[in-house]
Amino acid sequence: GNLTHPIIISYQQQVVGDYELGDASADIPDPDQRDALFVGVSYDNGATWKNTQLSHSENTSSIEVEWNGVTIPYNGHVQKPTMAVHGNHILIAYNDKFCPSRNPLGLPQDENLAFYTDYFATVGNQGTIDYEGLHIEFNDKYVYEAPFSCVWTVRGIFNEDPVGGVDYNITWHKPMQLTSGMRDSNKIAIAASKDGFAIAWQEDPEG
Repeated sequence: GNLTHPIIISYQQQVVGDYELGDASADIPDPDQRDALFVGVSYDNGATWKNTQLSHSENTSSIEVEWNGVTIPYNGHVQKPTMAVHGNHILIAYNDKFCPSRNPLGLPQDENLAFYTDYFATVGNQGTIDYEGLHIEFNDKYVYEAPFSCVWTVRGIFNEDPVGGVDYNITWHKPMQLTSGMRDSNKIAIAASKDGFAIAWQEDPEG
């Protein structure tokens, strides 16, 4: 059969709210503007694309915040996805404002409810930062309390058998939360090898 060399990209795309232009507009806290994680795959050198939404946090919330004097749920919002591919294995990592688990790695507790194997202090409640009505001049917005982000990953596998002699299906696993959002995550990097994937990111305890 004919071999294909698929092109694959991961990206965030706004799915809730009015689209607005401006550098870093997606990074400015706004409960009415929400992005989701998508992946695009092309099997014909970029002539056509199949796009799939992988995250579905934009209509669910893990935390309430005070926004301009009103307590509201702050829904999920994807930021800065990054991807690595090795062989037929794909890993995408991204930040999200949706952080429902305070112990996403399932670390065991002792009788005193302490996490003695929590060597990197990852277990905790999702944090927030209060910008107290800070005015953002370039898009004339005011920002208030916003949740910290946490790290999520989603794995995909290219199926080995071609469909119809050309297309390849990708099996996507359910997204997995890696951090609790106790510290604000950002700037994820992935490296891939035959032994697996390594991920690094930064976290800010102050947001």
